[in-house]
Amino acid sequence: MGAIVVFKMAKINILENSKLKDFTKEQLIEIINKTANKNKSFKQEIEESVNNKQADFEEENNYSKYCSLWEEAEEIISKFNEYGGGPEDEEDIVYKNLPEAVKLFNNSKLDKETKVEFINSCFEQYYHGNLGFEDLLRDSIFEVCSNKEDWLLVIEKLKRSNSSYDAKCIMEIYRDKLNDDETYLKLRMDKLHFGMDYYDLVKYYFKKNKIEKAINLANEGIDKGEGRIIDLIEFLLKYYTKNGDYENTPRYSFGQLTLALLPNFVTSLFTNPSIFSKISLDLDSNFTFFIGYT
Repeated sequence: MGAIVVFKMAKINILENSKLKDFTKEQLIEIINKTANKNKSFKQEIEESVNNKQADFEEENNYSKYCSLWEEAEEIISKFNEYGGGPEDEEDIVYKNLPEAVKLFNNSKLDKETKVEFINSCFEQYYHGNLGFEDLLRDSIFEVCSNKEDWLLVIEKLKRSNSSYDAKCIMEIYRDKLNDDETYLKLRMDKLHFGMDYYDLVKYYFKKNKIEKAINLANEGIDKGEGRIIDLIEFLLKYYTKNGDYENTPRYSFGQLTLALLPNFVTSLFTNPSIFSKISLDLDSNFTFFIGYT
């Protein structure tokens, strides 16, 4: 009969006779140590049992810590949702607790089911959209995502929002996290309204070394894009001057050459080795700057 089987039978008999109750904690430890030193199989089983119990304890302790952090934060967030805000000291608690919870996930202290639970709970609060914690909640969700399954869940959750910013986040997830260029391009091409939309796509093509597409889109965005187009203008100005392609340096309206761009514009004047043959302000053409080189 094997030593482990003998030990298990003996253990059952001891328990049945309730003899363990007569020993102190120190005495029990002494008995276990002496028996383990005499029997390698018993020692191995004891060590495995201790390791398993320790892992179970750590898991329970980490989950308990997570629950404490999230429940305290959730209570405050819910109250902020209801009243549209709250005390600064309570806000500080939320900004302290959520990063601590995220750290538990990033250190692999919590399991997959708890991560899904956290993502779902954060989104339930995020959908309210009037509490001032939107950025923190969204960032916390993103920080715990570590695989495709996580990001696909986040995309499904973001689709429930009517926010244009969340729509932009979905595109970026497909592009940067899932490396799904096809889906990114489809979504991006469907939403080319503002100058920043065009600029986002210009950067994508430029990074892919598709320079001609990037330049064409930058020009199209300047003509068709609504709102901010200064980034598109700056992109073209930097590109053409860097490559010495002065013939294609475009005309800009006075309104397009805002203060944000003027420092780069002036720098290009003094750092360019060529001599300007013409820098004129055409009052009859909607205040148009024309940059020409010899």
